Amino acid sequence: MFRGLLSNRLIQVGLIFFVVVVGGSLLYSWHVQRTSEAELEQHDQLLPGLEKQNKIRRAEAVNAQNANETDDNLVETSVENTKTASEIPEEITAFPNEADLLEVAEDAFLPDDIVSSEEPVEDISVSPYGFGPYPELPEGWPADIWPRKSADHELMLRVQIKLISQGKNAFGATMENGLVYPTIDNTVYIRWDGETGDRYISEIAGDPDACDRLENIIEVKGDDFTEADIPSDIKIVTYEDGGINPYTFLNLP
Repeated sequence: MFRGLLSNRLIQVGLIFFVVVVGGSLLYSWHVQRTSEAELEQHDQLLPGLEKQNKIRRAEAVNAQNANETDDNLVETSVENTKTASEIPEEITAFPNEADLLEVAEDAFLPDDIVSSEEPVEDISVSPYGFGPYPELPEGWPADIWPRKSADHELMLRVQIKLISQGKNAFGATMENGLVYPTIDNTVYIRWDGETGDRYISEIAGDPDACDRLENIIEVKGDDFTEADIPSDIKIVTYEDGGINPYTFLNLP
């Protein structure tokens, strides 16, 4: 019976096909295994060289971070970096420990030109124009009033503050020809022009309310206006007599 089955052509073809498929699979599996083993051996041979090269590069990078040290250290680092991989001793290729990295970071990121926190900072309570310390501000004044945008502005404000300390209600100031004219309640600065007995007011400044009152009177009187028409509650000061020399008044050099 078994001989009869083997004599059947269809069965013979099937057996041959089975043998070919199984044999081919075994050969392919053997080929893949040999190829993988060869690649692993090549990788193992290259790995030590790559590890050594990486260690050398890491050591050279650490040495480069010490560029802010003295000139002697710079020369020494330059010489070490010119050595070949075979000449570098084992201790140089070793990875730095945590303490070494901290020391390198301090050298690299703390240059000599960093300003120490102990160095004195600019004193903002002193005039930038050479007038010395700022005076004490009157009660209710804003603390950020200093510094002023110019020396003249600071001089006017200093004169105003000193007048207030003397009990005079100076709520402003102007400057002309280097002299300060403080703005004080019911005080008007005038400049007379013309001949004696026929003079007229050519310029008015001072308390805005008092100036408005005086200008209205002058407008109504016209050419008939005289000094007798000035209200008694308005203090008249000429420009020649009313100007304050700030350096003399404030005792500045």
